[in-house]
Amino acid sequence: DELANRAVRLLQIQDSSGESAYLTFCGGCHGFNGIAAYVQAPSFALAERMEKSDAELFRTIITGHGVMPRWENKLPDDVLLDALRFIRTLPLQYRNGIA
Repeated sequence: DELANRAVRLLQIQDSSGESAYLTFCGGCHGFNGIAAYVQAPSFALAERMEKSDAELFRTIITGHGVMPRWENKLPDDVLLDALRFIRTLPLQYRNGIA
């Protein structure tokens, strides 16, 4: 049963439109598997910053933080929100050994 649940979650994750936005615009610093490639960037797969609300994380995405650029007016909000939804899946992927 657990294996079937993992398979369903994997299919849902792979169908995420936010995944391609994340890989294209975020993965260079935050890691393509969610383990940060840049020392100052949080590792989302390790649940760093995941205690923050979606509103707080979205605000950080659009306004930037430290060396992270602002994404406001660079990408449509729906693309940014899809990327945020994908970011929320990274800790589960990591725990399940997918990333």
